[in-house]
Amino acid sequence: METQPGAVGPSHVVGVGASAGGLEALERFVAALPLSSGVAYVIVQHLSPDHKSLMVELLARHTTLPIERAEDGALVRADHVYLLPPRKTVTIADGRLALADKDTSALNLPIDLFLRSLAADQGDRAIAIILSGTGSDGVRGIRSVKEEGGLVMAQDERTARFDGMPRAAIQTGLVDYVLAPEEMPEQLVRYCRRQRDQGVEGSTPLDDDQRLSAILAVLRRRTGTDFSLYKPSTVTRRISRRMAVNQVDDLGAYLDLLRGSTKEVAALHQELLIRVTKFFRDEDGWEIVEREVIPELANLGSPDTPIRVWVCGCSTGEEAYSLAILLREHLDEHDIHRDVKVFATDIDREAIEIAGAGIYPESVISDVPPDRLERWFSPRGDGFAIDRRIRQMVVFAVHDALRDPPFTRLSMVSCRNLLIYLEPVLQRRLLGMFQFGLHSGGYLFLGSSETTGDLGADLRALSTRWKVYQRTGGRVPMPGGMLDTTNPAARRFAAPLPERRVSELGSRSAVEQSEAYLLERYVPATAVVNERLELVHTFGDAARFLSVPVGSADLDFVRMVAGGAGTVVRAALQRAFHTGDEARFTGVLAGSESSVDLRVRPFTDRVSGHRYALVFLETGPPTPPQVPTSAAADLDTADADRVGELETELQYARESLQATIEELETSNEELQATNEELLSSNEELQSTNEELQSVNEELHTVNAEYQEKIEELIVANNDLDHLFAHSRIGTIFLDDHLRIRKFTAALDGVVNVMARDIGRPITDIAHLLGDIDLYGHARAVIDTGEVWETTAGTATGRDVLVRVFPYETESGARSGCVLSFTDVSRLRQAERRLQELIDSLPEHIAVLDHDGTILMVNQAWNEFASTNGVDDPLALGEGANYFDVSAAAAEVDDLTAEILTGIRKVLDGELEAFSREYPCHGPDRDRWFVLHARPLRDRERQVVVSHVDVSELRRAATGA
Repeated sequence: METQPGAVGPSHVVGVGASAGGLEALERFVAALPLSSGVAYVIVQHLSPDHKSLMVELLARHTTLPIERAEDGALVRADHVYLLPPRKTVTIADGRLALADKDTSALNLPIDLFLRSLAADQGDRAIAIILSGTGSDGVRGIRSVKEEGGLVMAQDERTARFDGMPRAAIQTGLVDYVLAPEEMPEQLVRYCRRQRDQGVEGSTPLDDDQRLSAILAVLRRRTGTDFSLYKPSTVTRRISRRMAVNQVDDLGAYLDLLRGSTKEVAALHQELLIRVTKFFRDEDGWEIVEREVIPELANLGSPDTPIRVWVCGCSTGEEAYSLAILLREHLDEHDIHRDVKVFATDIDREAIEIAGAGIYPESVISDVPPDRLERWFSPRGDGFAIDRRIRQMVVFAVHDALRDPPFTRLSMVSCRNLLIYLEPVLQRRLLGMFQFGLHSGGYLFLGSSETTGDLGADLRALSTRWKVYQRTGGRVPMPGGMLDTTNPAARRFAAPLPERRVSELGSRSAVEQSEAYLLERYVPATAVVNERLELVHTFGDAARFLSVPVGSADLDFVRMVAGGAGTVVRAALQRAFHTGDEARFTGVLAGSESSVDLRVRPFTDRVSGHRYALVFLETGPPTPPQVPTSAAADLDTADADRVGELETELQYARESLQATIEELETSNEELQATNEELLSSNEELQSTNEELQSVNEELHTVNAEYQEKIEELIVANNDLDHLFAHSRIGTIFLDDHLRIRKFTAALDGVVNVMARDIGRPITDIAHLLGDIDLYGHARAVIDTGEVWETTAGTATGRDVLVRVFPYETESGARSGCVLSFTDVSRLRQAERRLQELIDSLPEHIAVLDHDGTILMVNQAWNEFASTNGVDDPLALGEGANYFDVSAAAAEVDDLTAEILTGIRKVLDGELEAFSREYPCHGPDRDRWFVLHARPLRDRERQVVVSHVDVSELRRAATGA
C-alpha cells in the first residue's frame, strides 16, 4: 500500500530505539521532523518500571507533531509519534500496535522485539534508527529490517552520550547512514519520497540489462563475487534500494557512482550478502535435528572415523556453532570420544572474520536457552564469547560453493536459506554437490522455504516441514564441470539461457552417470597430477601400474610408479609443465606380453588457475622404449646405478626433511596451544579487569553519594552544635537503657552532668529538682510513649518546666527518650505579678478557654463565688466549666441562657464583645451586675469575663 503524505496510513513506519542518554538525542531528532512527511514514528526506550515517564511532555516541547503513548490495538497513523509506556513491550502487526507486559524474569530487549515485528509487518517500508544507549539492543532487529530490504540509520558515535548501541549497530556493517540525530529526518524523508514516487510511477529504472551486467562486472572485478548467478529479482531489488539510499534515479548514474566509489562497492556487496542467521533459528527444526540426527551422527561409521559436517553459507557462524553445541552436548552426555570437524564456509570474508572471533552481542541471549548460554558462553565486554571447546570444533573458511570444489566424506550438510537466492538450475547443481559430498546415511538440513526438487529420489525425508533429509542412495557423481562464470551465456543479464540448453541441463544427471561408467570401463589408465607431482585422481585401471611405497604415506606420484620408471615419469612431467606441450615416451614399462607407453598432457583449471597434468599409461605391443624424437628411452647400466644412488640419497633427504617438518609442526602446535592458553589467560584477566573497572565505577558512585551525605551531616551537626550551645533549654538524650547519649550546656543548676558522664545511666546523675524521680518517669515514657511534664522548683529558687517525651526514629520506632528542662522562673514571676494585679481589682475577673473551662480568676471572683455558691450559676470557681451550669442550678432562666450564648459567640469569633446586666441570684438579691466578655489578645479562643457591681449606680439612677 502506497500512501501519500497527509493520508491516515503511513507510507513508511520508523522504529526508533534509544536507551541511556537517549532523551537528548530524541529531542534533537523530533525537533527536526517535518510536519507532513507521511511517515509514522514509534519510539522504543529502556524505561524504569518504578518511575512515571514524562517523555510525552518533554518531547512535546520540541515539535508540533502529535505525540502520544502507544495503546494496545492503536492504528498507526502518518505524521504521529508513538512512545512505549513503562512496564510494557510493543510490536506491530497489520499496521496496529500491540502491547504486552514486560517479562521481568528474563533479559528484555524491547528494541529488537519491535524492529523484528516491524520488518515482518512493513517489509521494505520498515526503517530502523538506533540512538544513544548502552549494550547492543537493536542489533538483531536491524538484521531483520535489512533482510526485508528496509533502511537502517545509526547515531554518530561522536554525538552520542553513550555509544554502546550505535557502535554495536555500526559494527554489523548493515547501517546505511551514520548521522547526528538532527540530520536524520532530512535523509529519511528524501529516501521515503523517492521510494514512494518510484512506486507511484509503476516502473523501475532497472530494465537496462547492459548496465546491470556492467554493475555486476564491477562487483565481480572489485570483490571477486559473481552475483549474476543470483535470482534477478533479488539483485535488482537490492540495487534499487542502494539507488534510493544514494538519491540516484538513473541506472547509468549509479553505475558511474559505483565505478568511482570503493565505499559504495562495499556497501552494495554487503547489501547483496545479507547475513540472515541466528542461534537455533527455527527452534522446531533444531529440535528434530537434536532428537533424530545428532544421535545418529554420533554412531555413524567407526569410532575412529571423524564426524565431518559442512555448514554452507554460514554467514557470521551462529548456525555452525549451534550444530557444534548439539554435537558436543550429546558426545559428553553419552561419553563418546570422536573427532568432530564442522566446516563452516561463506563467500562473505567479513562475516567469516566475525564468526572466527566467536564474540557476539548481548542480544544473543534472546536466541540461546539460558542453560546453554551459561554453559557454552562467557561474558566478554558488552557481549558473549563462545566456549573454546566449541570454537575448536569449527573451521571457518571463505569458500564459493558455486565455483570451488565441495567438501567430501561428509556426515551432514547444512545449507539454510541460500538456495532461495539462486536460479533453479544453480539450485540443482548445488544440491548435487551436497549429495556428492555426503556419504550414504548422511543428513541434509535445508531452509524451511527450500526444496530438493527432482533430486530427492536418494533422500529420505525426516521432516518435510523443516526440510531434514537422510541420504539413502549409492555414490553420486560430481556435477560435471565447474561453472564458467566468465561465459556470458551463464549470466542472465548478458543473454538468457535458451530453453533447449535448460532442457539439456535438466538431463545432466543421466549423462554424468553414463560418463562415469565409460570412464571406468573404456578409458586407459590415467592419473591427474598437480604441479607438486602429487596424485589427485585416477581413471580406468591405474592400480596395476601404481604401488604404495614403503614408509610414511604420501601422494608422490613418482614414487608410486612401478617397475623403476620413476625417473622417466618425473622427466616427462617436468618437461610437460615447463614447456606446456605434451610429452610422450614409449616402452617405459616392458613386459613379456606387452609394453606401456607414457603420455603426459598439461592443462590449467579455468576456475582455480592451478596447473595439472594428465598422465596416460597405455598398453601396446612389446617394443623397445622410444623417445618422442623416435629415439628410445635408453639408459645404460652405469647411469642407471648412479641415478638409483641419487634417488636413494634423495629419498633419505626427503624422509629427514619430513621428520624435521613433523617436529616443527609439533613444536608449532605446542606453541599454538601455549599461545591459546596465554590468550585465554589474557582474556580472563581482561574480563576480570573489566569487572573490577565496573565495580570501581560503582564504588566511585557510591563514594560520591556518601561524600555528599557526609557533607550534609557535617552541616546538620554544626547546626545542632550551635543550637545546643546557644539554646537556653537544657536537654538530655537517653538511650533504651536510660544511658546518657548527648546533652546541652544549659543544665547548670538543674542537673549535675559533665562530658565524662556520657554513657552513664541517669540514676548515677544528681539533680536539684527535689524528689522528682527522673528515672521512673523516663522508663514510663519509653514503655508507654506518652509525654510527661511538670513544673518544679530548685533549691536556688528557680522554676523549671520538666518534660519527658519519647525519641522516635524515621520509621516510628521508639529509641530512648529526651528530657528537657526549661527555666520558667521569669514566666512564673510574671504570672504572679499578673495575679497580684488582677487580685487588686474590684471587678470579678475570670479567664475561659475555648471549651469554657475557667483557667484563672482573681480574688474578687473567688469571694463572689464563695458568697453566692450555687445560687448563681455564673459564679463558678476555677477549674469548673462556665457553660455547665445545669449542675450548679436546677433551672436556667432565659437571661442566663442569653448570657451563656453571648459568651459562646465571643469564643467562636461571631462577636467582638458581649455585655449584659443581670441581677444577683444569691442571698443579696438587691445587687445588680454588668457581665462583660471580650477575647483575650494574643491568646487564640480565650475570653476574659468580668462582673462589675452596678448596684449603687442603679439605685442612684432610679432614686431608690
